[in-house]
Amino acid sequence: YVEGINNQTKVIKRNAFGFGRFDRFRLKVLLHHQYKDVKIRIA
Repeated sequence: YVEGINNQTKVIKRNAFGFGRFDRFRLKVLLHHQYKDVKIRIA
């Protein structure tokens, strides 16, 4: 199970090459894995 999560995250990382902000990449990964407690701080 964990290897599958790691593989999916690596695939997202390869596809997200053009992301300028790390927080957006992080949110994309968390939402893909259906993490419900996503905390967003808007600065």
